[in-house]
Amino acid sequence: MRALERIGVIIPQVVVFALSFAVLSVLWINHHFIFHSFARSVDRKLNLFNLGYLMFVAFVPFSAAFIGEYHTHEPAAIVYGINIFAIVFLSSSMVSYIKRHKELLNEHISARLINQARFRSILSLCCYSFGIIFAFVSVPVSVFLYTFPIIFNIIPGTLDLAERIFRFDLGERTET
Repeated sequence: MRALERIGVIIPQVVVFALSFAVLSVLWINHHFIFHSFARSVDRKLNLFNLGYLMFVAFVPFSAAFIGEYHTHEPAAIVYGINIFAIVFLSSSMVSYIKRHKELLNEHISARLINQARFRSILSLCCYSFGIIFAFVSVPVSVFLYTFPIIFNIIPGTLDLAERIFRFDLGERTET
């Protein structure tokens, strides 16, 4: 086997590694936001939500290796999608829990930041849900849908641009 053919064999694993790194980067940023900007304090129930979140984050290397090895197989794409969906669902649950328990909420957080977090969560959950469904039809489409939320979660200014293009408002902007 020639060198280029050998490299070609590992391309799916490299692509899934890069995708997973980007997804984990978004999750890290989101986790940091929740516990350093959104929450003022933490209680036992929030810690339990966080443990569930971290359990699914710890599962990402397995689900990523699975889809990297079996990149044309629907079950691998489904397991990966369910894994990432569970993480975002638990993250959204933590944010909702904090909002319902005002003693945990940082009173200095703006309504715009809360709305942006909600928008990102809804967008991500929709993309991962559709990605899981599309895994039954097309694994590449599924992987694209798993990748799409990264744009709105990691590239600065994309939500502002989307607001202008699609004419919706996530709240009053503050000058920084």
